[in-house]
Amino acid sequence: TDDRAQTSAFRVAEKKYKNYQDGPPTDYTDVIDFRHLDHNTPANTSRIITLPTKKGRGFDHVAQMYSISSLEGFIFIPNAFPLPEQLRIADFCYHDCPDPPNITNLSATKGTLTNLFDNAFEEHTQSLNNSQEEPSHSASKKKRKVENVLPSRALLNRLRWVTLGYHYDWSNRIYHEEDISPFPPLIFDLSQRVSSFAEDPIIPQAAIINFYLLDSTLGGHQDDSEFDFTKPIVSLSIGNTAVFLLGGTSKAEEPVAMFVRSGDVILMGGRARMSYHGVPRIIADTCPPFNNLDSISPRGSFLAEVLANGRLNVNVRQVLGEGKQFPSRETASTSSSQ
Repeated sequence: TDDRAQTSAFRVAEKKYKNYQDGPPTDYTDVIDFRHLDHNTPANTSRIITLPTKKGRGFDHVAQMYSISSLEGFIFIPNAFPLPEQLRIADFCYHDCPDPPNITNLSATKGTLTNLFDNAFEEHTQSLNNSQEEPSHSASKKKRKVENVLPSRALLNRLRWVTLGYHYDWSNRIYHEEDISPFPPLIFDLSQRVSSFAEDPIIPQAAIINFYLLDSTLGGHQDDSEFDFTKPIVSLSIGNTAVFLLGGTSKAEEPVAMFVRSGDVILMGGRARMSYHGVPRIIADTCPPFNNLDSISPRGSFLAEVLANGRLNVNVRQVLGEGKQFPSRETASTSSSQ
């Protein structure tokens, strides 16, 4: 049918890279690799546009930037942040951002969660201490290790997203003026620094931090709930490598697949701002070595373990055009349902 044709191209790509249990090895031949240009197929090489180098605001180095011929407004910056800065950002996202007044996917069922990462870290430390105190063959050691995973660490494993600034209403796919918390200065500055690589930097007003496990996926979607689409979306990834799909304004258009590694930055402006995109695959054992960075954070070794088992993505956008105001709830709800 026509409906199936409209969704087939993007869906086929999602199935191609999804991690199926007991399935054949995934073929990554057609995935664009911006860090190793010589690894790309001739077809992909012809699609890659090398942009002029640029030094963004607050960066110590000149960044190499790329785009794709069919995706005007798309900018890819490989390895934009060194490992120590990646760890500082990840530490803030895991340690500070899940606390109220920010909203998480756990808020509706678990209520206010405070110090989630600290509590999980304490459990981790206690588990290590217990394992050192008991003989390796002890049955009680095995039982205690299971128990230690249950409370805060189990909740941390279930943390999927945090919203900052204007909080996204997932049920109605819209933002409301009164649903807001203070935007963290670290993420605000980070977003403005990154968006300085584009011609039209954003005013950060809303962010979604996505916490992936190795088997997590993100289905194809458009970021179309903001009231202004003239500014780019800023995306920073930390942890294991993902296969990222970026298509067109319809799922009928075949998406481009690309590797997004730890420290990579994506800007989606112009035509790419309204493109369907998703993450069908997190590739295990691709996280960079964050060990030996305890001097950056007292939780460094634990955070490195968490990142080794997943991926973190910071996604920031401008909700309103400059000088614009929120529409009424009635008007906004009507437009979002159309």
